[in-house]
Amino acid sequence: MVEQALADAGAPAEASLMIGDTSYDMAMARAAGVTAVGVAWGYHSPDELVRAGAQHVARHPRDIVALMETLS
Repeated sequence: MVEQALADAGAPAEASLMIGDTSYDMAMARAAGVTAVGVAWGYHSPDELVRAGAQHVARHPRDIVALMETLS
């Protein structure tokens, strides 16, 4: 699904990120080669997200904006 979204958008994986709230989202992001960002307010705990491959965990939505600024 991520690879199709990248292809549709014409975006390179290394310049993209996937935001999700489950360990499945983190595994999908890592498999597609994008930065995996977990959110602490979702279905799986931050620890589960990190174990599944999250490279960052946002505690608040504004953390995502700050992360995007640092990654660009």
